[in-house]
Amino acid sequence: MFIRNCTMAAVLAVALAGCASINYIIDEYRGVEVRDVKMSDDTYRVFDKPAQNKMMVTSSLSSAAGQGFARGLTLGAAPTEPPKPLFEAAALQFLTENGRPGCRVTDAYLLASPQWEVKYDCTPQAAAASPKPSRRP
Repeated sequence: MFIRNCTMAAVLAVALAGCASINYIIDEYRGVEVRDVKMSDDTYRVFDKPAQNKMMVTSSLSSAAGQGFARGLTLGAAPTEPPKPLFEAAALQFLTENGRPGCRVTDAYLLASPQWEVKYDCTPQAAAASPKPSRRP
């Protein structure tokens, strides 16, 4: 009985976490214009929030549907979504294509498969921004 209760509690916790992620996505990215970024492996969808230095990057609708289908066929046993570096690369490509080529990714994490939140920094490097020491005789 104890094991069954623990299992049910774990399932409930995972389900609630999934709901929290979906609610966050809806609350945070509702009304943000979606833009496409063509990469060699897919066309990613980007929801950019430049004032907050973050964006959500997702697989194309067709890729996401295929990933979900494959996940269902394997009962979730096989990884079906692209790895994190592909979403980071799509984010950097988007920033470059939109006039921010000097940006770098500072963090990226899965919100809900296949939606990744990517945080970025577009400030000049500290060394380039710091004043050069003056030489006095």
